[in-house]
Amino acid sequence: MAFNNGRLLLNLSPMADGTIPKDQQDVVQNVGVWLWSYGETIYGTRPYVVSGEEASGCEVRYTQKEDALYAIFLDWPGQGVTVELKEILPERLDGRTIRKATLLSVKKNYDCPFTQQADGLRLTIPQNGRYPSDAAQVVRLELE
Repeated sequence: MAFNNGRLLLNLSPMADGTIPKDQQDVVQNVGVWLWSYGETIYGTRPYVVSGEEASGCEVRYTQKEDALYAIFLDWPGQGVTVELKEILPERLDGRTIRKATLLSVKKNYDCPFTQQADGLRLTIPQNGRYPSDAAQVVRLELE
């Protein structure tokens, strides 16, 4: 499975009789659950200026739409950790600034403290967040 610029490549390998193996069915089901939780990150989005980066040892992918930029963490840095997103630069936001950063979750979203600087965005993951997925976590960056 690969994810880049809001595109997901998922490879299924049916057996000779046409059935999908159980482990692959589980992957498809988990993707469905993730999309139910984080569909806004994918549906109706466009690629960001760069597709992603390695930030503080974590793989991060980006999508955007209207007034939001999404940072999709394929690796989780941990609670209370500050991550430096060097690809979220002021000149790439068309003169806009980030108004709010929110860690998305199923039941409750969590505010993320951040500072926007000329060399990128420093984002702190909340201490007591509850995460619905072990696949990828999402931070929505609202633009003004």
